[in-house]
Amino acid sequence: MLSEVLPFSRLNGIDLTHEPAPDEPTDVEAVSGACMLVRTAALAQVEGFDPGFHMHFEDLDMMARLRESGWRIRLVPSVFVSHAGGVSSRRRPVAVMWAKHKSLWRFLNKHCSEDWTWFSRALWWSFIHLHALLMVPVCLVTKR
Repeated sequence: MLSEVLPFSRLNGIDLTHEPAPDEPTDVEAVSGACMLVRTAALAQVEGFDPGFHMHFEDLDMMARLRESGWRIRLVPSVFVSHAGGVSSRRRPVAVMWAKHKSLWRFLNKHCSEDWTWFSRALWWSFIHLHALLMVPVCLVTKR
């Protein structure tokens, strides 16, 4: 998802969908919120999803908080789930795109900005908002 919002960033390396799935269950940095099982104790410890995320990045935020709390994230390759991504967002592509950018900003502030200078913060904020503005016409054209 980061590559959708920031296609030219170094964060593109996070998208491993082109890689083959592992043969055995393995620890990973995160799994998709589209389908995941979370232990009740883990969910209680991190207080579930952050309601400050309107949509998008709420799963990555929770995964980061789970890892910070000492929980392991496991991918079980023998389980296969098909997710019809984008179905609910087709009717409101601009609103969804803005929500992604807003949630990216929230995620970066929570998990990546500890050592940012005021200048770095201003650059990230500007880049995210400029990218969102540039994506509006793209969203309107691809909606058709």
